[in-house]
Amino acid sequence: MLVTILSLEWKSAKRASIWQKNLALNLVISFFLFLTMLYLMLIGLFIGKIISQVYPEENPVKIFNGFLIFYFFIDLFIRFLMQSLPKISLESFLHLPIRKSTIIHYMVGRTILNLFNVIPLFIIIPVLFTLIIPETGVPQSLFWLTALILLILGNSFLSTYIKRLFGTKPLIVLALVVILGALVAMDKTGLFSFAKLSSQAFGAIIRQPLYLSFPLGWMIVTYLLHYQFLKNHLYPDEVKITQHNKVQSSTGKLLRSFGLTGTIIMLEMKLYWRHKRTRTIIYMLPVFLGYGLIFYTQPDYLKQEYFLFIVGVFMTGGMMLNYTNYAFGYESNYFDALLTKSLEL
Repeated sequence: MLVTILSLEWKSAKRASIWQKNLALNLVISFFLFLTMLYLMLIGLFIGKIISQVYPEENPVKIFNGFLIFYFFIDLFIRFLMQSLPKISLESFLHLPIRKSTIIHYMVGRTILNLFNVIPLFIIIPVLFTLIIPETGVPQSLFWLTALILLILGNSFLSTYIKRLFGTKPLIVLALVVILGALVAMDKTGLFSFAKLSSQAFGAIIRQPLYLSFPLGWMIVTYLLHYQFLKNHLYPDEVKITQHNKVQSSTGKLLRSFGLTGTIIMLEMKLYWRHKRTRTIIYMLPVFLGYGLIFYTQPDYLKQEYFLFIVGVFMTGGMMLNYTNYAFGYESNYFDALLTKSLEL
């Protein structure tokens, strides 16, 4: 039955009118994606030598294992912002004699077929052959690879679960963000070392295969969390979303004080908060602003004024380009209505 549903979804996507329109664009994107994969493979092939040059007195395997936990934290954050949720035309299947659990398993399982699950393998597999196998041997390295794949899948299930949970219980998601921020702060202040914990954990998996049960259990738990959430909210009338109009609170009062201009800005903000894609751009704003900390805090870059100018344009211009991209898409539907109003231009 799962194969049948997958076949129907593929036929639906292929027969859509937008399939032919996006075919050329997808080919161009695939070309650049191929180049990206090639660069990642080169990084994986030479990362052992890079680690040896940066940390000449340390074991490269331990250093690489110490960085893995930071990768999974960053991967979870990027997935939450950019990974799209698996969708299915539920109305076409709910009235058919198909088990509810089969539909849910299909929706959760579609998370596996995601680009974010494939990209890490282009670094991990070269590292496996160039760094892990020469150090530990083939059997132990396969346990290490299996643990990473299980954690990648666990991140995929967890990110989609958190994104779905954000629509119904945003306070829980915010609490998770606060906890994650507290853990990062503990690592920065030296109270707790994530790098040391990660190095010991993955080293233990290499030495003792029984520890592989922990990443396996983590993947199963995240899968069941996602499965249970979809089971409780499969039908549209089962979803209870509590919407908080943040714009009409203190922000709305502040903008209204500016008169008609403030009112129009408030309506624009409402449009942004109600749309998933533009709301994601707002979440990305701290990332763009924090990008400058990489360069503006380095004394070597402070002497290169033109380079800092380019960084500043990227930090501010990226958000402006995204704003204009969607602003005209929203407002073009209301140009005729605005022209009929007595607005002073």
